[in-house]
Amino acid sequence: RGHVAMSLSPEELDKAKKIKQIMAEESMDPKNMAMTAEQMKNMKPEDLDVMIAEVADMDDLQKQQLKAMGMDPDMMQASMKMMRDNPSLMQSAQKMMEKMSPEELVASSKMA
Repeated sequence: RGHVAMSLSPEELDKAKKIKQIMAEESMDPKNMAMTAEQMKNMKPEDLDVMIAEVADMDDLQKQQLKAMGMDPDMMQASMKMMRDNPSLMQSAQKMMEKMSPEELVASSKMA
């Protein structure tokens, strides 16, 4: 895919920075992390297939947004494939997350 050169006004740049900050804060919010952990406890390999396809279908802008929040789409996809292909790995992650507080989840996601 080609890249399109864009020129943003100072107002648009400021708005983009604010959106990036809000998205980063939301993704690291302990309540959101706890909700994600709860969803992961019930996740099946088929759910991972859907998520893998969603990441694969992302355009460059979406991938850049994830990278701006400290998430690597390629690494996410590889991790999801490993969990899908190794059910015991997924079970271990689920058990580990089950025992963690929302604050611990936030801290561990920042280390990843």
